Amino acid sequence: VIHYIERISRESERERIDIRDLPNQSDEQLGEGETYAVERDGEVVGHFVPKKHRDPEADRAAVAAFQHRLADLRAKGWLDDEMLDSLNAASVAVIEIDVELAADASVRVAELLRARGVNLISNPALSLNLSAHAWSEVRHELPRRVAAGELRGRFSSHEAAIALRDALALVERFVVVWPESTYSRWQSIARRRVPRDENDWPTVALALTLESGIWTADADFLGCGVPTWTTETLLLRLGV
Repeated sequence: VIHYIERISRESERERIDIRDLPNQSDEQLGEGETYAVERDGEVVGHFVPKKHRDPEADRAAVAAFQHRLADLRAKGWLDDEMLDSLNAASVAVIEIDVELAADASVRVAELLRARGVNLISNPALSLNLSAHAWSEVRHELPRRVAAGELRGRFSSHEAAIALRDALALVERFVVVWPESTYSRWQSIARRRVPRDENDWPTVALALTLESGIWTADADFLGCGVPTWTTETLLLRLGV
């Protein structure tokens, strides 16, 4: 583990990028799998690893060829039905469902305190992102939601403290929070796309930056020019 950390540190020292330049760089320009130290005013504020792109069609073709080979082995009597079914199921599982979304603050506050929300947020096939504005709103609203639950008898005082701690820890572990500088260039366009509530512009701007959809239950996002996903749609898509 120490060797791994030292190696990452050395790589990060060699490859540095200013946070203001990061949105203008493509994964191809940065290099897939390379580790970059992201700095602001000369100080390292985090690290960035460009996402490795997969070819879904190539994955499916490889799985189909593998399953064809399995069927051939079964016909020759080298595999029984139980082993064939098991290997076929395992081969399908290697095709990852990679859904990348910018999350609306309101849906995050609601789902962080639900079992289904915890299962969704921690799902490895779901890549979730929050704007700095949305994260600020989550940190403001979540304690109020937990306190209201305590007043209604949903939580004891001790349970409320644990629920709040775990919810915030869940975001910090599984969600990427993006500083405003990474999506602010889309502000004017994003504001025009959510005229009913311009305060929603950061989530739209982040989705435009990441070229992703938005996880939301707010109808104000409909027609904003990017795909919107409801919780129910995500549950079906990921089989949670």
